[in-house]
Amino acid sequence: MKNSVNTAVVGMAWGDEGKGKVTDEASENAEYVVRAEGGSNAGHTIKVGDTKFVGHLIPSGVVAGAKCLLGRGVRIELDQFFAELDDLTKLGIKPQVWIDDGAFLIFQWHKVLELWSELAKGSRRAYTTMRGMCSTAAAIGLRVNPKISMLLRSAELEKWLVDFYKVFEPVFTSSELLNNPSFQTMFGAVLTPEQALENLLSFSSRIYPYLIDVRHALFQAWMAKQPIVFEGAQGLLLDPYWSPTYGFNTQGICTFAGLAQGTGLPMEALGTKYGVFKATYSRVGNGGFPSELGNDKLSNVEKRIPDDQKIAWLSAMLDKINKGHATDQEIGQYFRVIGAEYGATTGRPRRIGWLNLAELAYSVQINWPDRLAFTKMDCLSGLKKVKVCVGHKMPNGQELLLGQMPELASDFSELVPVLQEMDGWSENITGETSFEKLPKNAQEYVLAIEKFLGKPITIIGTGPDREHVIKRVPA
Repeated sequence: MKNSVNTAVVGMAWGDEGKGKVTDEASENAEYVVRAEGGSNAGHTIKVGDTKFVGHLIPSGVVAGAKCLLGRGVRIELDQFFAELDDLTKLGIKPQVWIDDGAFLIFQWHKVLELWSELAKGSRRAYTTMRGMCSTAAAIGLRVNPKISMLLRSAELEKWLVDFYKVFEPVFTSSELLNNPSFQTMFGAVLTPEQALENLLSFSSRIYPYLIDVRHALFQAWMAKQPIVFEGAQGLLLDPYWSPTYGFNTQGICTFAGLAQGTGLPMEALGTKYGVFKATYSRVGNGGFPSELGNDKLSNVEKRIPDDQKIAWLSAMLDKINKGHATDQEIGQYFRVIGAEYGATTGRPRRIGWLNLAELAYSVQINWPDRLAFTKMDCLSGLKKVKVCVGHKMPNGQELLLGQMPELASDFSELVPVLQEMDGWSENITGETSFEKLPKNAQEYVLAIEKFLGKPITIIGTGPDREHVIKRVPA
């Protein structure tokens, strides 16, 4: 019983693909918008007129006025949740939001464990957002992580916190951790079980109205054919099972299957499945990135271009790129600036690369979306030539089959991209809403990607605003 009124949205690459824009678009007629996986480590920015909402937990559809649900697969950081509610109230938005009463909590201990893990790995650290996602998964796996409904049962919560602390006490009392400058800057001290209990219980009365059985509510909505939008977090290439850079991945499940797992609904409830990718290919943190433009370390020390200088800087750099005088690092910085490629959660610069169709083919094979959404195409305006990665070679020259990835991150980091050059377009397509009015080369660019991936591109983002989108009818 596939319900075509429902829509599911996931990222096909390294996250930050513009899923929020696609979710917001799909949310216009939705009764519910639900996040199923992830936590406050991911972010999304929605712009509607002069209103901009930067969210980390609450789904993008809140701006469109939909009822928003956080499924059981979402790890809840209470401070962040209420901060977002307060931000929405200041914007004049009255959010309708509920959390699954079986969702797991994230609090200070998880972030301490994340820091400890990062420090222990040294040069192999993942450079995470430090929001405790992976350590939450570890605590869940060890069966000591408290659930949000325990906030309403203080005696039970206390027992769970004591067990949690005992399991990780060697870490929490380690002099190597406690004396580390990063720990002192970020935390100062580890909360005792008594302090953690007091802190968490301070939210108990305020959280009560937001707790419901999300799975049951969604099942009833599905049976009643009420439109639901399922919003994924991050992207397939960061998935704990399918990331080609295991060790530098996230912990939330990033596939369509993850949406079903995190909500407790069957796959057929997802309806029409959208896979999202963008023109300004990017990733954050450590790990391989075959089509990367320049050095990832240099992106973090680049001087930010002041807002009043951006237009002149972009114009000069575009001219340099088109004359063939720009380095890969400069091309990457150009895309970073024009695409505002800085993390919504951390503000750190994103690593930039050419669009990698070989990686997207891998994502398509795993996710098998019904349709694709292509965002930030406007960022390519003015370029005489545009490159795309159409394959990968091992260092020994062996070319991988399409959709094939190495099993180990160490091999993935050594891949050599096979780049193909395509003609660009001089016209500025920002704000365009008609595919037929795009320059010929821009149309051919989209059609070539569509043919390569074997899936229809039915949404094209042409700018940061909500209305900057092209909607195509699938063939």
